Formats: sequence, structure tokens, C-alpha cells
Amino acid sequence: MRNWNFVNIASIVPFLTQLLGLTGYCLVPEFCESRGREWIIAVMPRVRLAACPRCGSSKLKLNGVITRTVRHVPVGSKHTRLKIIMPRMLCMAEKCGKSSTPSLPGVSSGGSITNDLAAVFLGLYASRQTFAEIALHTGASPSTVARWIQRLITALDAARPKILPPTIGIDEICMHDGADGLWTVMTDLETGDTIDVLPATNQDELEKFIRRQDDISQVTGISSDGAQHFIDFARKNFPHAVRTRDRFHIITDLLEALQRTRREAEKHKKMEMDTSNTDSDADADSDGDEEAI
Repeated sequence: MRNWNFVNIASIVPFLTQLLGLTGYCLVPEFCESRGREWIIAVMPRVRLAACPRCGSSKLKLNGVITRTVRHVPVGSKHTRLKIIMPRMLCMAEKCGKSSTPSLPGVSSGGSITNDLAAVFLGLYASRQTFAEIALHTGASPSTVARWIQRLITALDAARPKILPPTIGIDEICMHDGADGLWTVMTDLETGDTIDVLPATNQDELEKFIRRQDDISQVTGISSDGAQHFIDFARKNFPHAVRTRDRFHIITDLLEALQRTRREAEKHKKMEMDTSNTDSDADADSDGDEEAI
């Protein structure tokens, strides 16, 4: 087996940087470490400030460094945090004198996770994983997962036209434990695509969804379970659309009806057998009496 102690770490830093999706950063191997189920990866932004973002002056002086930690995409079975070391630059202009740091590649302003991890959140959410499951996989808290997914969904929703398809499915999905754990999912029944995800199942949230749409006139069919708030929502906003139960609950209703029919048939058959046995016993008693006489 090769002795990796003799590998020049500097020779594999570019490969590791690209592998981890950190093309906008320089890896700082001496500050990287492993803590239990988590990697701490130290990096520095490649781009330095060329001018003060406040006054535009190019007279800048290094004024120490600050560290910021954000979550990144998991590596294997381990969660990942980026320890970002940022140079703090002091503006030497007389009318400014403010300190600034460079913007971080792949990290939203004020964000606690990288954009790559946000994309992982959305992908896992699209595969119907709950917030708790996504949090377990990525190391983020369920509240962070919920906040970022809602933010991403809102951004995607703003980017697409608000014209509803002809047939819509409405259903609930349990995203996490608690009173607010049930969310509403709107889907296009023809394509299977998700139209929208609402962070509640109440009537107010459903009405907000309608107000965000530009055109709902072409909706001809609504499918949902038997929840009364979904039925009321469809009746109020789509009075001319055909309302049906969804496929899952139709099959469930049929199976329950079949079970009831089977139990009733078994009960009726048992009653007939009991009656037949009673008649047989009565006939046997009658024959015995005749022989005695």
C-alpha cells in the first residue's frame, strides 16, 4: 500500500478544490480538520477587494482577518462546514475609513449555507424526503432546511408564469413533527410536475395561492382527498371544474368496500351454517324420539 505521508499536499490541493466545488476559493490545508461526523474545510476567497465598496477608493490596507462558517455539501458520510478566512481591508481615504470584506463566491448574502447545499436541499425535497431526513443527511437543522426550501420555492415560483394547468391535484405532505408539520402540495395531474408548495393546509394559505395566479379560467378538473377544506377551496374557486377524489383514496375506498362486503358475506355464510347445524340437530332429536316410542 502506498504511504500517503510522502504525498506532496500542495500537488493535490487543486484537485481537492475542484472536487469539493470550491473553484472560487483557495484551500488552506493546515487549518482543515475532522471532528467526528464532520469535516471542517478552511478556505480563502481567491478574489481580493480592489476598491472600497463604499467610496470606490483603491487605497486599501489589510486590517486583519475575520472567519465565517457556512455549511457545504456532504462528503461521503460526513457533513461539511467551510471555515472561510476573509481578509478585512481598511479604506485609507480620508472621508471613508471603513473596513470591508470581499463577497463570498457561491454563498448568498447573509446565508448560512452554500448555494450548492441549497440545491441539494431542493433535490432531496423533490424526492419527497422530509425536513428531518434532509437535516440528518446534510447536518443542517430542520428549521434551516425548511427556511431555505421555502426561499428557493418562492424564487422559483416568481420566475414562472402564473397560469394553472387544466387538471390539478391537491394533497397534504408531512414535512416535520408539530402542529405546522403538514404542508399543501399542488401538482399538474397531466405532467406530474409540482405547481406549488404551501407551508400550511388552512384556507388562508390556499386563498393566497389563488391570488398569486394570473389565470385560473382553464382549470377543468380538481383532484384531492376527502379533506373538507380542500373541497371548500375547490367549490369556491373552481365552481365549474369536475371535482374527484385522488387515485390513492379511490383505491383505498374500493378496498374498504371490498373488505366490508367480504366480512358481510362471511357473516351471512356463518349464520347459514349455524342455522343448518341447528336444523340437523333438531332432526336428529326427532328421530331419537320416534325410536324410543
